[in-house]
Amino acid sequence: MSNTPAPNSTFANPVVFVIPTGPGGVGTDHTDVTLWYVTGNGQPASILDAKTGALTGSAVCVEAKMHIRGMATASLPKKQFSVKLKHEPASGNFLGMPGKGKHWVFNDCGAMDFTLVRNPLTFSAQSQLKQYAPAWCYFELFLCDHTADVTTAAGMQAILANDYHGLYLNLDKVRFQTYRIDLPYDGDNITGDYAILQLNQLESKYYAFPGPNLTLTANVQVYEPEQADISSSSDPAAITTLLDNWYNGSGANWGGAFAAIYDSYNSAPLTVPESSWQTVRPYTDYQSFAVYFLLNEIARDEDGYHKSTFMVKNQNTCQAGPLWDKNKSYGNVASLGTSSPYPSPDGWLFEITGQCPVWWVVLPWDQQFCQTVWDLWQQHSAKGGVLTADWYTDFVTTQVAAITSSGALARDCARWPSAYNQPIANYTAEVTQLTSYLQARLTWIGANLAAMLKAQSGFVPTPAPSPTPAPSPSAA
Repeated sequence: MSNTPAPNSTFANPVVFVIPTGPGGVGTDHTDVTLWYVTGNGQPASILDAKTGALTGSAVCVEAKMHIRGMATASLPKKQFSVKLKHEPASGNFLGMPGKGKHWVFNDCGAMDFTLVRNPLTFSAQSQLKQYAPAWCYFELFLCDHTADVTTAAGMQAILANDYHGLYLNLDKVRFQTYRIDLPYDGDNITGDYAILQLNQLESKYYAFPGPNLTLTANVQVYEPEQADISSSSDPAAITTLLDNWYNGSGANWGGAFAAIYDSYNSAPLTVPESSWQTVRPYTDYQSFAVYFLLNEIARDEDGYHKSTFMVKNQNTCQAGPLWDKNKSYGNVASLGTSSPYPSPDGWLFEITGQCPVWWVVLPWDQQFCQTVWDLWQQHSAKGGVLTADWYTDFVTTQVAAITSSGALARDCARWPSAYNQPIANYTAEVTQLTSYLQARLTWIGANLAAMLKAQSGFVPTPAPSPTPAPSPSAA
């Protein structure tokens, strides 16, 4: 009799089994797969049927297409994947997510962020500030070959022993949809009134705004609708003309208005007249840009303002966000190195040369934008607020405790051993570095925000009122 222990079959996190429908694994091309998943209830439980040893009868099966995603991470051993369900699950939402949807991202948490918590931290902060952020959940992934069989005990033992692929995050794919970017976008009747924009490396599947580029700005493309959807619409030329005119047309336009202010007043930004601000204020959602600005400054990552950056065209108004891909942020020395300026908790990210498209350079020149940023900071940096070191570090501590107590962290570290998680004390050091950065970064912003806003625009922040002392108890 073998003394080899049976592979683990007890999980607290959701578990996903990916089985390709034909030979060959999941690659960069769309692969047809069958997904089996068990959501559980957050408590450790066996995923096997107690009588047969096969996958539990509560598992859900759904057909999907899946491919490797990520320009910068596709070559890494622990890959991330795009997933498109062919149909909604027969009951409930996929993996128990808060909203329905067919489009998801299996994010390779841990490949660049060795704490595995940076993206959830970012999305949760943005959601707390009443802006849409991708929903997320941890799950554990098994990546099988096409012969895998979940219907027998022998098949499940082979899968559990050989196909574990690690701890992952399931994320909303950024798109127009209820529970995501909820605007009246109609994919069957595209007009150009609504679009998701992205700054990133240009891809042929996305429509890129034609040149010449705006000052300081490049690689702006339309993420949704995709180029194929525009091309197959009833009037592609009308759609691209509307988009082009809005972004940088000959008349009133959003991006061109910022470029005009920069080109005219870069040498003296404090002299921008009110009439110039009226060319951008009515068409820019300052609240969403203020949230994006503060959260981006807290994160301070190298992509920051110019890469993996989303904005939304809501008719004639531009909204910032959602934030995306913060694996290399929050002082991540392990990914960026000690010579990079980005892991430092000091300094303004938007002032680093080459970081910002033109609108992020110009916006801090506007006292009205500075007022919005200041009000947001004052409201949420008080004790208990989301813009405090306590909130950030408490979130990190809670998530680390959850993935540790569930055993998921140990399994992921064993599957993907590195100098940052072997021994486990090295993982703890990564978490400590993250929380130390958060403490220092929030303190630095609190000490320097008012002076920066004044220097940029002349705005003089009003100090927060001192709390009213509690009355002394009356003498008996």
